[in-house]
Amino acid sequence: MFLIENCCSDTTDIDELNSTDLRKRMKYRIKLLSDLRQRFRKEYLSELIQKQNDNRVREPRIGEMVLIGNDNKKRLSWPIAKIIELIPGRDGEIRTVRLKTPHGTVIRPVQRIFPLEVQAIANSDKELKEESVSVKKY
Repeated sequence: MFLIENCCSDTTDIDELNSTDLRKRMKYRIKLLSDLRQRFRKEYLSELIQKQNDNRVREPRIGEMVLIGNDNKKRLSWPIAKIIELIPGRDGEIRTVRLKTPHGTVIRPVQRIFPLEVQAIANSDKELKEESVSVKKY
């Protein structure tokens, strides 16, 4: 048969893989991930500018990515979290939020969270696409 004749193949058998090669590859991937995370924090998060409009306060939304403010740390070291629940006060206004962090969930006041600008840009793009689709229908 043709399978017996083709005994030499260029692919290596999975049993022959060297464990040191696998360890090197894993260390390399972990280093890449760490470098990317540090670069993101250093280049992007340190450049974020807090924009405050006196007339308009933007309400937090579920699923939004935010930085958790901390007076004892530099902004570069603030943890990133995702809003999973909005908790209103007695007056019905959103006063606190439940956040999902890499280490668990925490509850923080709205004044101590800072939305990432990327979220606002992504939502604006989505709204623009929806508007252009609705215009094309007419």
